[in-house]
Amino acid sequence: MFTPDFFRNIYSTCKPQPLDDVTILYMWFDPKDTPDTYVMQDQIMCDRVLTKELLLSNLVSWGIEGTNLCEGWDWTRYEKPVAMKPHLLVQHLRSITTTYVIGWDVDTFFTEHPNEVVRRFKYMECDWLFNSSATVFPFSLKEFYDDWEEHWNMLIEVAQQGSVPWRFLNSGLWIARTDFLREITDDLIMTKLWDDDFGEQGHITQLYKKHFGRIRQDLRCEIFQSMGSAPEGCLKLVP
Repeated sequence: MFTPDFFRNIYSTCKPQPLDDVTILYMWFDPKDTPDTYVMQDQIMCDRVLTKELLLSNLVSWGIEGTNLCEGWDWTRYEKPVAMKPHLLVQHLRSITTTYVIGWDVDTFFTEHPNEVVRRFKYMECDWLFNSSATVFPFSLKEFYDDWEEHWNMLIEVAQQGSVPWRFLNSGLWIARTDFLREITDDLIMTKLWDDDFGEQGHITQLYKKHFGRIRQDLRCEIFQSMGSAPEGCLKLVP
């Protein structure tokens, strides 16, 4: 579905402009430089060179740069597996001077300038907004969601305005207010691993429940669109 021509057409329409009060963070590491316990954290990024180029080429087309969370990271710092991305995020919060932060996987591309993401986010009435997915991952989170009445009540309320297929938090793409991330630093670090899974999705989903309301999902895809479970041919370029 995503051919080189598809991305070439997207990038050819980009109009470069500077970032406005937002920092873009991404995470890319070469598996050969990391301990075995970390290599399988992001299975979706199995072709890391390809996915890295997807985002970086996109940023170049907008005339902007992002910050690699893994740059200079000491992989031997922790004696046991941790939810790596939250720890990396906290490490970089000290140096971020912008009001907003966008992060963080490299299997991502912008069809509008990130400044437009910030503009829309300002009206979303939350402090941390995540992409939403139609499927739950890891699957062990299904029971977590099944028992979470407040979450389903929220979906019922939203569905009254129209059907919503997107129900589950996808931690791979988000925008947040930097001050809020600093406010919940302890939660980012101290929240326990989910089901011994050192990927961050279960970790972040627990934070989503704890700070429900201040952390939300983009259920109507007003900013983000997950392509993980989207049907073939559903995405097209609109002049």
